[in-house]
Amino acid sequence: CAVLYHPQWSWREKGSLLCWSAVQALRGFRCDERLTVGDLCAGWSARWRHDLIDPLCVAALNTASEQASAQVFLRVLADSFFGPPGSVDLLIPQAPLNALLPEPAMQWLRAHGAALHWRHRVQAVTRRELKPEGWDVDGQPFDQVVLACTAWEAARLALPHAPQWSQMAQAQTFDPIATVVVDGPHTRWAAPMVCLSGGPAQFAFDQGQLGGPPGRVVLVVSDAAHALADGLAATGEAALDQARRQLWPEGGHLARVVSVLAEKRATFRASVGRPVPPASIATGLWAAGDYLFAPYPSTLEAAVRSALAVTAQLPPPLSH
Repeated sequence: CAVLYHPQWSWREKGSLLCWSAVQALRGFRCDERLTVGDLCAGWSARWRHDLIDPLCVAALNTASEQASAQVFLRVLADSFFGPPGSVDLLIPQAPLNALLPEPAMQWLRAHGAALHWRHRVQAVTRRELKPEGWDVDGQPFDQVVLACTAWEAARLALPHAPQWSQMAQAQTFDPIATVVVDGPHTRWAAPMVCLSGGPAQFAFDQGQLGGPPGRVVLVVSDAAHALADGLAATGEAALDQARRQLWPEGGHLARVVSVLAEKRATFRASVGRPVPPASIATGLWAAGDYLFAPYPSTLEAAVRSALAVTAQLPPPLSH
């Protein structure tokens, strides 16, 4: 329906897009693993690329269409636009992210008898000498160990036991994401999230509609390596200038940057040929994380699915 009612596309363009989608569905959303999203959409009109493909690719894969894997992109399309009802819904939280997943998870773990050790970085995972199927984590014995951490931390811990696995984990290419917080005129948008064009930011969130102060806006710069090359301050000013032009055509001169944050390794690049390590590192030693669940981009969903896949393979606890 969204395609059919798009106000700026002709009926011919709408029909072509729907036909392309039908062809991909008939092919099982499979394509040559060597193709990028740009290759997959070669021949499309510039308007389609600008209005649909480029922003969708950055939003879903955090990777520019010229580098992003077409197979990963098709998997996302298949699971969202062609999934069960509700699959394509965009859910924007009104609560802090900690309250959505980490805090309920901690409560569940405590309720089931788990011991949580805060601010303790694991130094080493070693095989147990008297029980080869078991492992010691900083001297504490365990039957099974799951490295549910970043790819580089998992590579460090796994290196003595599986050098090849460690090398694959280290081979991930990461991209930064920048967040620019701006205070501007109180203008209520039609939706709490809007798409921006022309860069450096791709999306803007109206915190006033999400429980925050009126006029507070968060600008998100995905695939931000190029934008950050001139520094955080320059990135913030560029995003502010973009917001003034697109969000506040009147009164934009009142907008001011509050803060600029950047996470250098916020997401792995969903590029063609990305090495994907297996979940099993060695007997009784596993890994879980978004970088292990292929073909999926760097998302919370990929991390959760990876964890579910690992836990389904874990054997019952060994008797001591």
